[in-house]
Amino acid sequence: MREAAQSVGANISEGFGRATRAERDNKLRVACGEAEETLCHLRANLRLERIGKRDYWPVYNLFRTVIKMLIQLLNQ
Repeated sequence: MREAAQSVGANISEGFGRATRAERDNKLRVACGEAEETLCHLRANLRLERIGKRDYWPVYNLFRTVIKMLIQLLNQ
């Protein structure tokens, strides 16, 4: 989960450092996928009771917001 979460920010940064729109969009799509993967791991940790709902919801909401922002950037 940690690797997927860290990859989100890294791919966004890398995307905005690219020369072309196509390269940028590719990295933003990867970042979106990594954010979805992070949520998958997060749900599994909640289901297995490794984390509680109090810790789950703020992280879930943050990553849903990041995903929505990435989708908006890709649709511009």
